[in-house]
Amino acid sequence: MDKPLWQQYTTWLGGVVQLDFGRSFKHPDETVVGLIRRTWPVTIHLGGMALILAFSIGVPLGVISALKQNSLVDYIATLISILGFVTPHFVLGILFILVFALALKLVPTGAGIRPSSGSCPQSPIRWRPWRQSLATTRASVVDIIRSDYVRTARAKGLAERTVVSRHVMKNALIPMITVFGPLIPDLITALSLSNRSFACPAWAITG
Repeated sequence: MDKPLWQQYTTWLGGVVQLDFGRSFKHPDETVVGLIRRTWPVTIHLGGMALILAFSIGVPLGVISALKQNSLVDYIATLISILGFVTPHFVLGILFILVFALALKLVPTGAGIRPSSGSCPQSPIRWRPWRQSLATTRASVVDIIRSDYVRTARAKGLAERTVVSRHVMKNALIPMITVFGPLIPDLITALSLSNRSFACPAWAITG
């Protein structure tokens, strides 16, 4: 830090080429590469679980919501999606800790370095991708089922299940690729900051 700015930059850039990012300012006794290696399994676990939930919950719920427009299921799914978008993650994390950790005592209150720990405060991270996939899938399916070729397939007498699986889903899932593409690096880069917000011990809530 006592060198000129240009020399600091060239020194850092030379280390980056050799995959040497120096030492962490927050953890001076540990290198950045070592810090990444130590926390990478947690990042992969959280990001992978979030994407799995997005596919297994968000996409099917979005399809059902679109096929049953203006029904109770549609209203509930839309409400969940809206609340998920407008509610900050740290608010969801605190609410989850209050309800599931302190009140019901079902899960631990804080996040740890192991992927299995801190399931309660980490849950809002997993909420975000599937609520986004729900909204995107619903909008895409609603647009597809109103298209001419879907009406033609129904006019031919095809079963509704066949129409949905062969004609609707194949085209409705195309926009999901554009959603999940940027979502993967976004999850990886944002998880370290999010984990610090969600690793909220019980005493921080109870005072």
